[in-house]
Amino acid sequence: MTEMSDTVYCLKFVFLSMVLLKVGTWNVCGLSSEDRQSLVAKDIDRYDIDILALQETKTRVFQHTTLPGHHQLYLFDQKQDWHGGLGFVINKRFIDCITSYHQISDRVAYMDARLKPSDRNSPPCYIRFVNCYSPTNPKSVQNPHIADQFYDQLDKALDVPARFEVWFLGDFNAKIGKRSRNDEDNGMTHRSDHKLVMACIDFSKRYKLYKEKHRRQKHLNTNSLVCSSDTQVSYRNYLDVAINNTKMSDQFTIADTAQRFDMLFENVKCAAESTVGYSDPVRKRHHSSDSAIVEMSTERKRLLQLLNTNENKDRTALRSKINKLSHNIKKRLKNLKTQLANSIADTINNTDDSRRMFEAVRQLSNKNKKSVSVFVHNDSDQFVNNNVDKCKIVREYFQQHYTSSDSEPAIEPFVGTPCHSLL
Repeated sequence: MTEMSDTVYCLKFVFLSMVLLKVGTWNVCGLSSEDRQSLVAKDIDRYDIDILALQETKTRVFQHTTLPGHHQLYLFDQKQDWHGGLGFVINKRFIDCITSYHQISDRVAYMDARLKPSDRNSPPCYIRFVNCYSPTNPKSVQNPHIADQFYDQLDKALDVPARFEVWFLGDFNAKIGKRSRNDEDNGMTHRSDHKLVMACIDFSKRYKLYKEKHRRQKHLNTNSLVCSSDTQVSYRNYLDVAINNTKMSDQFTIADTAQRFDMLFENVKCAAESTVGYSDPVRKRHHSSDSAIVEMSTERKRLLQLLNTNENKDRTALRSKINKLSHNIKKRLKNLKTQLANSIADTINNTDDSRRMFEAVRQLSNKNKKSVSVFVHNDSDQFVNNNVDKCKIVREYFQQHYTSSDSEPAIEPFVGTPCHSLL
């Protein structure tokens, strides 16, 4: 599959700003195995694509899986034939913009997106990405009903409000150019049928494609100020000296009320920074302060750099050292987890405080549980991707089902087992 992605045709639009949406379409010729799906995820990172339309996935059932890199893969089922199949791959940074998706037939499916405006007074931008897989010309000549049905389905996908922008992605099985001797149809001798085609869409600075990255703010260590009497005394003394010096200065007498307030606030901030200090930053989940693990991790990084820059053909010695260090790191982490569990168990057995005992029990039984994905559809039979809209639809269903006076209950809007977190 990576060989097919080496040749890329880029359609570049005018770049009015640095905010771009990269879309692509790809006839993958089968995407049922996990190895092929992981290769698609690598190409998403390689070409930095936001939304990718897939054709000829050759999958029989609907699938919604998470690819390596936390990209989302949607594969639609086939009802009539096993040769085709449509799908979408959504980049992890673009997932929050997807609102719904729907499959019209085996050859037409679409996905709706909503871009937030950069200005609060401006309306959002709504886009519908239509993924289509056209029948070939010989099939259309033999059975004209297939072509008419395909274009009727495209017209159904175009049934959107006026505020929507519609973008067509897919494989139209078209040939352009002079007629070749070995071809009955009009077309070029060389076909780029199974190549990855990308396009860059510019929305200028009107809309936000991705979430803004929040910078980590430093927080003052208020626990030491509340719990330590020495810190409180030093903070008060430093603050008294700073305020007195500010009041005696010439700038304070000349300044107005707002400027005086700013000067006093700056004194409070400087006093807190000098005496209280900032709290330690939150460490990452996989961070470990154990000296043995830090030493082995540093050595492993150094050996990996040597392995990448080593020009010798024989790298067996370096690989064996790296594998040995990786095994020792895992073994050490397992021992540290065992020690932590033993200490928590001792706390549970020795404590007399019920609150501490329950906290220790919760900490000991904390496990990462995989969330159950639930597919919720709205009144138009479109699958909803936003969790807020899912909660609203399921809540209205249960209210109508249990509190309404109607004799007939509403149709269940979800497919599968409902998750407790949605209610």
